[in-house]
Amino acid sequence: MKVIGKKQKKILEDIAKNFGEHSSKLAAKKIKKASQKFLIEDQKLDTEVYTKVADSGVLLTIRYLCIPKYRRDTEQEIWEKILIEFEKHDNIHLAYPTIRRT
Repeated sequence: MKVIGKKQKKILEDIAKNFGEHSSKLAAKKIKKASQKFLIEDQKLDTEVYTKVADSGVLLTIRYLCIPKYRRDTEQEIWEKILIEFEKHDNIHLAYPTIRRT
C-alpha cells in the first residue's frame, strides 16, 4: 500500500529544516532567557511538518520560527522553494477545493 503524501512531506521537512535552523537557534536563546524571567516551560522549537486529512486531500502544514516582521518574506521564500521542488516530480500536484455544478 502506497502512502500518499510521504514524498511531499519529506520535501517539506527538508525545506523547513534548511530554512529554520538559524531562526530556531536565535528563538531558543530568547525563549530560554524569557523562561527564566517569566517561568515559561521549555517548548519544542524545531521546525515540524504536520499531517492532516482534509476535504481536498492530505494537508501538510509547516511550522517554523521566524522574526514576525519578516513573516511574509519568509513564507514567500519557502513557497518558492516548495514549488521548485514539486515541479521536479510529475506525480506531485497541489490540491484545492473545487465545486462542480451540473
